[in-house]
Amino acid sequence: MKNEGINKRRCPTHAQLNSMAQNARARNRLHNDAFKAVHIWANSPASKDFIVSYEPYSKREGSRFHCTMATPFSLDSMIGWPENGVYLDSSWRHKNDANLPLTLMVTSRNPGKDEGIPGEEILRTLNDYQESGVPGHMTPGAALISENVREGNITRFIQDIDAAIHHRTAAIIAGEAVLSNRSEDEKAKIIHGAHRVNKEDWSPAFWMIDHAGAELNGIKGAKKDSVVRCCQFHIVQAISEWRLDTSNITDNVLQEGKQGRRSRNSKGSTRKKDIRISQAVKDLILVKFRELQRCSNETDSETAIRTFFTAIKSKIITDTRREYDGSDTLRSQLRKARATYQDIRQYFLDQWFNSQWKPTFMDWGLPAGRLRDGLSTNNFVESAFRTLDGAFLSHTKNHRVDNLCFALFEFFLHYELHPRPNSRKTKEAKRLHSQRLRGTEWWELGMVFNAGAGDNYIVHNPSHPEGPKDYEVTILKTSVLRCKCSAFIAAGKECQHTFAVRLYQALGSYEEFSERQYEQDTQGRYADNRQRRERRSSSNSIGSLDISERYISPDDSNSDWTADRISKEIEDRL
Repeated sequence: MKNEGINKRRCPTHAQLNSMAQNARARNRLHNDAFKAVHIWANSPASKDFIVSYEPYSKREGSRFHCTMATPFSLDSMIGWPENGVYLDSSWRHKNDANLPLTLMVTSRNPGKDEGIPGEEILRTLNDYQESGVPGHMTPGAALISENVREGNITRFIQDIDAAIHHRTAAIIAGEAVLSNRSEDEKAKIIHGAHRVNKEDWSPAFWMIDHAGAELNGIKGAKKDSVVRCCQFHIVQAISEWRLDTSNITDNVLQEGKQGRRSRNSKGSTRKKDIRISQAVKDLILVKFRELQRCSNETDSETAIRTFFTAIKSKIITDTRREYDGSDTLRSQLRKARATYQDIRQYFLDQWFNSQWKPTFMDWGLPAGRLRDGLSTNNFVESAFRTLDGAFLSHTKNHRVDNLCFALFEFFLHYELHPRPNSRKTKEAKRLHSQRLRGTEWWELGMVFNAGAGDNYIVHNPSHPEGPKDYEVTILKTSVLRCKCSAFIAAGKECQHTFAVRLYQALGSYEEFSERQYEQDTQGRYADNRQRRERRSSSNSIGSLDISERYISPDDSNSDWTADRISKEIEDRL
């Protein structure tokens, strides 16, 4: 449709429209300079309960921008549920126009199921065991906008949050803090956590990070004895791409790996020409790496590492001999194969098998009494970034730093005002539920046996496709169950056999458990019947008293119409 009768000279140009839009946006800004706008907001009453620590950017004074944010609600989540751990990661992409990194610290919650106080909750029924320890959903903890993500900034970030948590803890114990938007069970859990922080310290059960030395060293700098775990997905990705991490590596680690350093490209990966192997060898490396991760103590890990290198060397040499057998170039190809193996060996010694990273991916570095369920990937913080980018930043990158701060405030507030107690189960929760149902079947069928050698058990599978098969499950001194099935070796997570043994340990055999349940149900029915009879008799006596009181007033209590006579008269009339 043509714009007939409209004078084009009166229509605004694109430049004028852009200018009007910029002026309209500028009216809602605290200042034209984004950093000055953050400074104004950080010093205003509006940010009192959100800005934890703030250092303004000043080129003249040489200070670097540093802004730590958290809400009382998010601090309470980390105070009350330290057993759920803390997940930490940083991101630059599409966060602000100044390209400042955003670091998020999140934890997880399973509302309605994780309000029990650790060490005091009692698992009595089969359903209690099937529902315990199921991974929940992400809940924000804290955020940092800084000039970079080096070790010093991460350490300062954690120290700021630690100080805020202790301040919040003191207010909770003194009764000065308001625990808003919490159920009574959640309030009790938070108060219990506050007393624990006050007596000991704020110590999350574990920290989950990506393969980043700055994050690892930053956590250790703030909390030396922390359990730090590396995301399994990023481990596999780094190995597949021969990726190096040389950021903020300590002097000790540099001494361990200084001889085998190879040049790397801008993405942090070694050049492809340095290590060239077949897909079969790469697959073997990943399989054997998963196997050595199952080591239950540091001493066994040294033997597992030697076995790992032996398997890789044997595979490379065998494949080379098979491919070039009878060829004149066999000898030269064998030299290249041995050189490739040495490169692979040096890569793992430099990047993984050192004192810095070994505890982060070996099973002996897990928290006491825990398997890898919920401690394998950094998905919770990845979920936080995905939600923030999509719902609050609209996947655009032209945001000012002050707009990012406001978006983070809305992000934290959203999870406080809109909890998700009935949201769908995560994939990890569904996997765990499936394994536990299968383990319950083995326990009910009576296929769990004590091997008679202390803490060793056998789970018998009579219907295995290859014939009847026994799975050996061992309970370590740390109360961790280990199984030799392929599923456990591949992932290190709870399998059907470990859960069957856990039920056998806690509830006894299925026959014994059924007998106890029958006795309890029978006693319960007898008790219910007795209570019903008592209530019936008491109601009859109360009813007769009511009838008597209707007929006998205080004035004629001495008349011939006594309570017994009135009752008899009523019975005769009926």
